[in-house]
Amino acid sequence: MKFNTAIFYDIENLIGGYKKENLLPFVSLKTVHQSITEKLTGKVAVQRAYANWNTPRLSVLCEDIVHLGIDPIQMFGFGRGPDQNASDIQLAIDVVELVFQHEMIDTFVIVSGDGGFSALAKKLHKYGKTVIGCSYPRTTSQVLEGVCDSYIWLDDPLEEAEKMAAAQIERVVVNPVSPIVSKFKQAFSPLTAPDRDKILYEARCILEFFVQDESQAACLQGKNGGIKTATYNEILKYRLGGLSYPFLGFSNSVEFLRYITQDSPCKLVQDKSQACKLLLKSADCPEGYTDVKLYGGSDDVHTAEHYRSLWKKADLQLFTFPSPRVLYEVLNYIIDNLPRFRNSHIKSMLLLLEDAFDHDSVQLRAILMFLRGVNCFEEQDGKVLHIPLMSFMPENEEVAVQQICGTVYPGLLKTLGHVDMDAFNAMFPAQWCIHHTL
Repeated sequence: MKFNTAIFYDIENLIGGYKKENLLPFVSLKTVHQSITEKLTGKVAVQRAYANWNTPRLSVLCEDIVHLGIDPIQMFGFGRGPDQNASDIQLAIDVVELVFQHEMIDTFVIVSGDGGFSALAKKLHKYGKTVIGCSYPRTTSQVLEGVCDSYIWLDDPLEEAEKMAAAQIERVVVNPVSPIVSKFKQAFSPLTAPDRDKILYEARCILEFFVQDESQAACLQGKNGGIKTATYNEILKYRLGGLSYPFLGFSNSVEFLRYITQDSPCKLVQDKSQACKLLLKSADCPEGYTDVKLYGGSDDVHTAEHYRSLWKKADLQLFTFPSPRVLYEVLNYIIDNLPRFRNSHIKSMLLLLEDAFDHDSVQLRAILMFLRGVNCFEEQDGKVLHIPLMSFMPENEEVAVQQICGTVYPGLLKTLGHVDMDAFNAMFPAQWCIHHTL
């Protein structure tokens, strides 16, 4: 057998595109190579694989590349994305070039279902070469299949991906379901698009369901440590669908449960790992567990008071939101004395404010930290004793208001999913025209 075959791999076509992640784990170049060599009458002289090999996900193919002796051809693209037609064009150029460089190669294998390679196949026929196509039936162009001398069909990785997904679903289905969950599902149907009030009402009703169910009485009294919150959350998801806790005004499911249990016979307990369970409020905590404090937030999520409290939560800023009146007074004082609040230390600025106002030092410092947190201050290059020099950047009140509100609003929106403008306005001085700022 002579070395008369060249194999050209269009990797993007083989994996279904760079942006698709579900097929790559099921693609094996070794399997593709074996499918090809089983049908050849000669030996492979040249192998080249075209891709943007800088793509991290393609690293799973590198072992096959090395093992099979395939030359990886790096493609960077032509400006419209990392791979826009670059691989196809370079592959075609290299094939034609190889025709003239190595006349002994008379069989060309194109691993791609792209119909654009049909013109290349016709050109190879003019030079007396044999063209073999190789790809998945699902992604193969009929034009390319028609012009190839023969075709090697690959097992479609999509089928493997679908089989695995089906197996995972099956495993979920056959997993034993908690008896209390099954009982709830038999008694109640899922709700469609419930509003916030309905969600809070139904969440409390689920707790009542636990209390009234005889089979859960021992658990609620402390047997087995109580009812797992995972069981409660499973019923909650069934009844109400996937909840966005931030949209409801809570950081997470535990905070939500802390709020829900306030007006119920149940309480939350947790162990050292912070794993939570539900018990009756009258029950003693099991060994290793302690009571979780009730939620101290506002009953109404969309209020200025609640917005201020959320500002101190995770994902926002860890400092106190200042009172509107003091914020207005201090901000205008800073703007009226801009030179003194530029290229200076926070400590020096605090001394200036303490001389100008009767407000306590803690409140004034909180305002400076607030203004720094909403990016009104810019840190300077020069530092003394590792204390940064700061400069207040807005030139006037209008620019300052725009900077402050333009920082606070997206933070609240990210956390809640919705911001009530009346409540938002109430966070700030009444003199500010916020609607024109956002």
